[in-house]
Amino acid sequence: MFKYSELFKKKQKGAVVVLVAILLIVFLGMAALAIDVYHLFVVRNELQNAADAAALAGARELYLDDGSAINPNANTIAYNTALQNLSEKIAVEVNDYSSNSGDVQRGHWSFSAERFDANDSLSAIAIGNYTTEDLDNPDPSINGGFINAVKVVVRRQDKPAASFLPRFLALKISA
Repeated sequence: MFKYSELFKKKQKGAVVVLVAILLIVFLGMAALAIDVYHLFVVRNELQNAADAAALAGARELYLDDGSAINPNANTIAYNTALQNLSEKIAVEVNDYSSNSGDVQRGHWSFSAERFDANDSLSAIAIGNYTTEDLDNPDPSINGGFINAVKVVVRRQDKPAASFLPRFLALKISA
């Protein structure tokens, strides 16, 4: 006659192999998801770096050398700088830089309101006639139309970021 414990042990033989196989698939899926999330953060940071570099290049050239007027080429400089940046070794996309209403815009950044307002003006103002608070005010009637910033939006719509998880899930196990 068999004891219950011996019978129970025989039925459990090989259960660890099944459990390890199932957990291996789960852990591989979690690892693929973690890699994808990390990769998307890297791509987002590369796009942010491209936008920042372009905005800084445009802002650097925002005023003509003598300070008498806004440089109409600031948008073009920002656009060209953005195109020189890569995300995942693919050029970033920037639309309409010439109209000051597209992805590259000149305008006013208010530090207190944390807001950007586009401004098409090419006229420089004498900032000595305004207080610091007036210049920071987002209202052009108060700040005199002060232009102090370049805004750049970059994207990758034609070639989105690569993803590893769908390829992992698409693997077919053949026997």
